[in-house]
Amino acid sequence: MRERFLVRDTACPTCPIGCTKVTGVSWRTCDGVEKEGLEYETIYALGTNLENNSFEAIISADMLCD
Repeated sequence: MRERFLVRDTACPTCPIGCTKVTGVSWRTCDGVEKEGLEYETIYALGTNLENNSFEAIISADMLCD
């Protein structure tokens, strides 16, 4: 997932850790759109909960929901 979808790491203001991930996808209606990384809840709700194993579809659905 990191190799295919991670755009960059980022951090909250004044935080030295930088645990937030910015993801991007070049897929259908969300081509080239970047967003703050997926939460665990998003991955299960739009992924395994729907028997969806496509990270492109999960990221795109998350972007559309936001």
